[in-house]
This record gives sequence, C-alpha cells and structure tokens, in this order.
Amino acid sequence: MAPPALLCSSAVPEGSSFPARLSSYRWVVPAQGQVVLQVHFSSALLGSFEQRLHLELLGTKRPYQLHCRGTCLYPSISQEPREVFPGCRQSKAADAIISKQYVLSTGMFHFRPLLCAKARDRSKAVLQDDNCEQLSICNVTPWEAEVHFSFERGGSGGTFLLEPASMQLGPKEKQELSIWACPTSPGLVEDSLICCIKGNPEPVVFHLCCQGVQVKLGVSPRQLHFNRVLLHSEHSRSLLLRNSCPLPVAWRLSGLQSLGEGFSVRQRQGTVGPRSELAVQLCFRSTKALGVEKKIRLEVENIEVVAEAYEVALNITLPEGADGCVNFGVLKVLGSAKQVLTLRNQGQCKLAYRFRLRPTEPGSRDLASHLTVQPQQGLLPASEHPVTVQLLFHSQREISIEDKAILLCQGSSSGRSAAAKQSKPLLPKETKPSVKARFTLGMFTVSPAFGSILPGEQQLVTVDCAAELPGPCQEQLLIDISSRDPRDNPLGIPYTLLAESCLPAFLADDLECIFEGHQICSSSNLCQVLQTVQEQQGVFLTDENKFIFTKVLVGHQATARFRICNVNRIPCDVLLSIKPSPSKLKSHSGQVFEVDPVRLSVPSCSQAFATVTFTPRKVKSYHCTFEASLDVHTSPAAVRAQSLSFEISGEGKLPEVRVLRPALKDRRGNPLLLFRRLLLGAWEKLPLVLQNSGPVPAQVLLDLLDEEGVFFLKARPSTKCLYQAVGMKDSAGEERKPHTASLLLQRGQTAEFEVVFKPTLAKRLEGKLHLSVLDNPSETTIRLLGEGYGDDFTLDNIQGLVADREEQNLPESSLEEDSLEADPGDHIQFGFCPVGTPCTVTFTIANRSRGQALRFQWLPEPPFHFCPQVSLVVSAFPCCSDPAWQLSGSHHGAVRTPFSAT
Repeated sequence: MAPPALLCSSAVPEGSSFPARLSSYRWVVPAQGQVVLQVHFSSALLGSFEQRLHLELLGTKRPYQLHCRGTCLYPSISQEPREVFPGCRQSKAADAIISKQYVLSTGMFHFRPLLCAKARDRSKAVLQDDNCEQLSICNVTPWEAEVHFSFERGGSGGTFLLEPASMQLGPKEKQELSIWACPTSPGLVEDSLICCIKGNPEPVVFHLCCQGVQVKLGVSPRQLHFNRVLLHSEHSRSLLLRNSCPLPVAWRLSGLQSLGEGFSVRQRQGTVGPRSELAVQLCFRSTKALGVEKKIRLEVENIEVVAEAYEVALNITLPEGADGCVNFGVLKVLGSAKQVLTLRNQGQCKLAYRFRLRPTEPGSRDLASHLTVQPQQGLLPASEHPVTVQLLFHSQREISIEDKAILLCQGSSSGRSAAAKQSKPLLPKETKPSVKARFTLGMFTVSPAFGSILPGEQQLVTVDCAAELPGPCQEQLLIDISSRDPRDNPLGIPYTLLAESCLPAFLADDLECIFEGHQICSSSNLCQVLQTVQEQQGVFLTDENKFIFTKVLVGHQATARFRICNVNRIPCDVLLSIKPSPSKLKSHSGQVFEVDPVRLSVPSCSQAFATVTFTPRKVKSYHCTFEASLDVHTSPAAVRAQSLSFEISGEGKLPEVRVLRPALKDRRGNPLLLFRRLLLGAWEKLPLVLQNSGPVPAQVLLDLLDEEGVFFLKARPSTKCLYQAVGMKDSAGEERKPHTASLLLQRGQTAEFEVVFKPTLAKRLEGKLHLSVLDNPSETTIRLLGEGYGDDFTLDNIQGLVADREEQNLPESSLEEDSLEADPGDHIQFGFCPVGTPCTVTFTIANRSRGQALRFQWLPEPPFHFCPQVSLVVSAFPCCSDPAWQLSGSHHGAVRTPFSAT
C-alpha cells in the first residue's frame, strides 16, 4: 500500500474531486500581497501522520517550517466486549452452564440453554426474555456511521433473529440491537453477527452460540410394587426423577385420586434442577383388605402402582374405646397400668401365636423392661372360644410411645400387629402464675423467664443481645422443668448463649499496609530515596506524616493508591476527603488533588483502595491533607470516630537542560560561542556541553540557524543522538530532518558536541543554535560569533606562555551588542614574568600572496625585542627562522603590541 502523503496545489481543477499535484515549486509574492497554497491530505493507511513543509526565501537561505498533521480512520463501532455485551467472564469450564455472558477466552457470546421451539413458535412476540438479549452498538468515530447487520448463516430459517437490520449512528452515539435465539433442534448452534459499516472494508464480527434442549425426565422405576402389606402398617416406595438436561424441569403427579385413600405422597409437584436427581416418596397404609393396580401420570409418563392388603384369620379384640390402639394413658414414672386383649381364631385350623416387641426406632432401648405380655405365646384351636392376654405397662424412666406398632402377634403362617398407645409419663407439677416476665444475664435478656406449657403445646422463648463493650461474651443458661428426673442435670438443663460484639474500624497505624507499593522513609534519608524512586511511586515520610508525589511533570497526572484494610468481622463505611493544608489554606488543592471514590464500603476482613490523583498546573509546590474517617451515621455504635490523616505534597516540574559550555554569556544572558578571527578556508571547533539538570528524562531538540552556512554541529562519539543531520551539510538526496539534532538525556546525563566554524566570507559572521526541551515551553538560544578575513601575509602559530584568557574574565564592555567581535587571535599573552628574566615566544609569518616576495621589519619597542628584525619571505614558503619576541626589563603583565610588515 502507498504511504500517506501531503499534496499541495494552487487550485482544484474544475470537475475534479481530487487536486492536481504542483508542477512549479516557486512563487512570486507581490509586495503586501499573498499567494494561496492548498494542502490536501490523502492516506491509504490507518493512523496519525505528521510531515513538515519546508519553505525558503530566495537569497536568504532561511528555512521556514510548516507542521502538518493528519489522521486517517474508517467509520467503525466499538469492538470491546465489555461495552457491547451486558455480561462478560474470563473463561468457561467444560461442564459449566452460563446464561447470557461473553467468554473472553473463546470470544463467544453464550445464550443460556433454550427449549427447542417449533417453526410456528419463532415469532418475536411469543418468545420469552431468556431468548432475547440487548447489545450496545456505539459509534467510536467522529463521523456518522451507517451499520447493516446480518448473520453468517442467516436466512428465514436461521436460529438467530435481530432487530433492527440497520442503524444510522451519529458521532459517539450508542443504540441498542435486539437479538433473539430460537433453536429448533437439540444441540449447540453457533453463528456470527456480521456488522457491515458503510465506508469500512473490514466488517466487525461477534460470535454467538446457544444450546437447544429437549426436555426429558428419566423415571426409575417404572412400576412401584408394594407387595403384600399388613393392615395398619405403612410402607413407602421411592420414585427417582433424573434430569440429564441443562435446564430445570418442572414436574407434577396426576391421577393420585384413583389410587384411593390409603395412598399418600409427600410432594405432588416441583422442579428438578439441571443435571440432578430428585426422590419422591409414595406411602401406602390401608385399614381394610384390598388390592390395587392403578396408574398415575408424571407429565407424559405412566407409572404402574400395585398393592394388596389382606386380613388374617386371627381376631384381636381391644378394650372398649381403644379406637384401634391400646391406650395406657398418662402415667407417672414407676407407675403401672394393665390392659386386656382377647384373641379369637376364626380360621378352620389351629393357630399358634406368639407376641414380640419391636423397637420404635433403630438403636432404641429394649421395651421388654417396660411392657410385659402374659401369656407371651400359645395355641388357639379352631373354635369360637376366646383367649385373654394381659398387657402390663410399668416404666422406670421417662418414655413416650404414640401411635407406634411395637407389639406384634405372629402366627404360623400370618400375623397381625397391635399398636400400643402410651403417652409420655409426666411427673406431677403445679401451675403458678408468672412473677417475673424476663431476666437479664450479662448482655442477654431472656423473655419470658418461666411459664407453663400445656401437653402438646409449645412456648417461644426470646433472647435479646444488647452489646455495650466490644469483645466475646458467653453465658450459661440453665432450664429447670418442675417434677423432672432429678438425676438428669440436677442444677438444670444447660443452654449456652454465645455472642461477640465488634466496633467498625480500619487499620490506621500499619504504614506498610496502607502505603504498599510506595517508599517509606524518614526525612533524614529522603535525598537518597529520591535517587532510586521509580515512576508512579511516591514517598511517605514517617517523622513528618507526609506523602510526597515525585517526578510529576506540569500538565501530567500522577496516581497513588492507599489501602484501607478492615480486619474486623463487620463491614465498615469510610468517608474520604481532600482538604487544604492547615498551613496553606489559600492553596487550590481541590483543583490539582482529587480522591476517588469519596465513600468506601469495606466488607469484613477485606480491603479497598482509595485513589488520589495529582495534576500540577504550574511549576510550584502543592499541599493538601488526606483524611479517611468512619461514617458515624452508618456506624452509631462507634465510641469515637476513627480517622486516618496525613499531608500530601507534590511539585510540578519541567524537564530542564543546562548549558555547561560555553560558560561565556552576552549582555542578555544567552550562552556565547566566540570563535577566533580565522583566515578564509581555515576552521576552528569549540565544545558544546549539555547536562540534564531536571528530575526526569528530557528530549533535547537542537536547531542550527546559519544564513551563510559557515557553522556546523557534530556530536562527539560519546553522545548518542536519536537522529542528526548527515554530514556537514544536507546531501541533495537526503531527506531534510525537522531538527539539526535530537537526543534523549537521562537525569544527570551530559551530552558533548563540537561546533565548527569555517568562514567563507571576509566579514563578521553570526549564527544561532536554538535549544528546546520537549514539554518545556522555554527555549535557550546559543549565539555563534566568528570572523573571516583574507590578507597577503599572516601571523600563525601564536601561542602564549599562559593559557588563553578565561571566557568569564572578558571585560564587560566587550560584551556590548555593537562592539562584540570575534577573538582576534593575534595577541601574545606573556602572563606574569619574573623581573630581569627574558621570556620567549615563537610564532610564524606566512606569505600568502601570489608570486610576490615580502620583506618585513620589526620596529624596536622596548621592552619587546624581535629576532630577526628584518627578513624576506618568499611566496608560498613560510619563514620559520625561529624569530623570538623577548620581553625584558622591569615591565610585567599582559601587553598587546600591534605590529606591521613591509
């Protein structure tokens, strides 16, 4: 694909939708006039692009730059699942049942398992809410978007339906798309929602799936057979309902009325959960001999029930008023009662009988010590003569038998059971009116304190707990029943009351927990910690109770999280606020410091985080006070309002770069690179040293402005640049860089450059080197000053006895704008000389004329002496006869003496 490009044209041709490229790249602008240049942006790639147009005035060589920026996008909609679908989850287990959720790991939206519907039931009006879901379609581009929706396996017979089929979305507008799922066959059905956006060649695809389910309830067994059941005995059978589908199944038993009064069921209808089982108990108890073979219906299943009741030939006559049971009444412990049974054999043959006691429950004690049968066994002839049997009940402890078949009479081939009915023996007691309605035991209040309970009734006892102090509380409540067995808990039946009271609180003194992820230190070693602190990491001073935001640029946002930990067993509500610092009430802390949220509900034994953001707007220090306190309105039991408070400070900073060399500055304070006065064609280089003096990394941009093209910038090998203009001048085939050089300096790092001056004109030459730092609005201008000259002879290799003068020692008058000139380079610095001792400096005279010999003579000017004083220099051959300039006498100091050659 073609890269993005900026197209310039003077006008758009008539009838053309796209401008023509320029054929001429020069324009003549009339005086006080203008020329309109149209810039068009065209790209076949998505993204943001930047280019610069370079303009230059003819004859000045001064460049002008026009920054152009363009962004190319397709109309699109949001593809973030959390914005499109109401529910999302990270993953899904193989056998998990999920309902209307988007699984991020598989990229699939799952409807819940749905009932298979017939084709005529697929109308949107009759479908339930489980079959429908609303998707949020949002236009994320700044243009209108026309979206058309369809399914990959769509059509009139598809499983999925949607409405509307298309949308017209304005910029940043959101609309709802309704999708229905209606499977017609069992199994997993997958499809894809295709969202075609007008003007966008790439459609947005969302994958959907649903599971069609046909309800089927397994029943086991299909026939319930009770076999032969004795009269007045109860037998039960279990009907197991098994649901193997992922949907709950509602069931109902019908046809129970046809079975008769002897059948009962504990649950007639209900719901079997997904992939689970349910046992339904069917009981049979008959008071007369009969045979039953009926069918009951479970939804569409028929269950056959077979039962038979028969009557034995043994007739047992109970006492009058027994109503089918032997009733001994209510007796005291150690008391006794007697009842008489009459046995009559109505059969045609002899009948041997024997009485046996059966325990009421598995693991209960032997009943033979309470009930005696006389005679216990015998033989009944086939006659009408009855036989009497005595039942003697005598209990030595509390026991209750009610409507239980415990006495069995067995014959040689059949038997019948007689139920002995006996209520619990109660010790005599007196009923007194209550004298105290309630009593207090520690933090517990019991009501009522005592009372009377009639046989078969119950009494509700209320225990209130009023906690006053935090901590656990355990009390022992003794319940005494009058006339009870004295051997059983003589002091009373124990009942333990246990409670624990807590006050809402959170950790306010655990600094390691609160400031996790930040540095904690004291103010004495703050400087050392700040050298190693990382980005987005703060420092908390323990001795000053202060949290410090570090390395925050102006206009940027820094975030700090503080942990609020609740270690108690009850939840607590915490209020968060940012207040002005007491020492600086007029500071606008609310504009640069923000806390989110302002209220936290922390569950028991859990934690939450308070987020404070710091956005400095100026290069200055900001202060505020962070406070977290319990909400006393929701925690009225708190004795005192617990709070966490500390000071927060931060300073807005800018990336800074300092110019270490040159140290010389002009009257305006700008750094000055002062080159020597050079012969045309000669060159000199001076160092340029930059240092990052700020707290954060800085990106430095260098722009060299030189109309004459005599100054050049070159990085030393130790300095790594992001890019630099190639060579001393930009090659004709090289793309011109937006800046002369760009580099990134870490904190405290230095960069070294060499600025080269090579004059081509015999005059005073000036240039500028603009130094700018990204995210810092201020700029530094480094002035470049030199001078080129041409002459028939030159004085070369002039080196004084001392180093050149220091830049900072230049006289102030020489820094005036008008008088500022290049270093002449023809002065000899003798420095401090001992009195009476000659000091010698050697230099060279060069003849640069064309074919002409030059004769020179030094005029004597004590205390200076030249050797030789007269000589002849041939053209193109310098005279190096070791002339010496000697200083003698009582004079000392730096003397500048002009000289001439003839």
